[in-house]
Amino acid sequence: MLNSVIVRFIESIKLKNGKIYHLSYHQKRVEKTFLTMFSNFNVLNLEHELQKIALPPIGLYKIRLEYDHTSYKIEIFPYQIKTIRTIQIIHCDTISYPFKSTNRAIFSELKNRSFADEIIIIKNGLVTDTSFSNLVFYKENQWFTPNSFLLNGTCRKRLLFERKIQQKPIKQTDIKYFEKIGIINAMIDLGEVQMVNPFISN
Repeated sequence: MLNSVIVRFIESIKLKNGKIYHLSYHQKRVEKTFLTMFSNFNVLNLEHELQKIALPPIGLYKIRLEYDHTSYKIEIFPYQIKTIRTIQIIHCDTISYPFKSTNRAIFSELKNRSFADEIIIIKNGLVTDTSFSNLVFYKENQWFTPNSFLLNGTCRKRLLFERKIQQKPIKQTDIKYFEKIGIINAMIDLGEVQMVNPFISN
């Protein structure tokens, strides 16, 4: 059923040296969004729409798709992985972000509470996500990801399917027992951004 207030949704897709990465995972998420939000409308076919566009053959880019049931917009931006040296714990027990939408005001609000490069959002004592990614934690030769995520990202789903990470409950009080923290999303694969003890005081 279509909501009375129209919300637009986003896919961020990795393009590297002319290759589009993991498009099937993005397609599945678009299909889930249409099924839930726009069930009476035809689903976007990402492969078909991207074939209409001249893609840069060299370099790392983010393909940003913004869409609803009536229209879509595709933009392509050069992408550089951000440097994260410090992280701060921020609490919010009311946050909810089950779909990747343009309504990201809560993340801006939470980020503005912090002086760190990035935040880890704690909801009801449990670790969720950063302001822009899922989280992974390393201990004893294994990466773990919280099962209390806000958004079940495409990279997270893929890494679980490939058995490169495991999911488990992770409380705020558990964080200190891990050796490293990493961030993952469609643009950042496992191991590309990882940190040891990056925390600053609340």
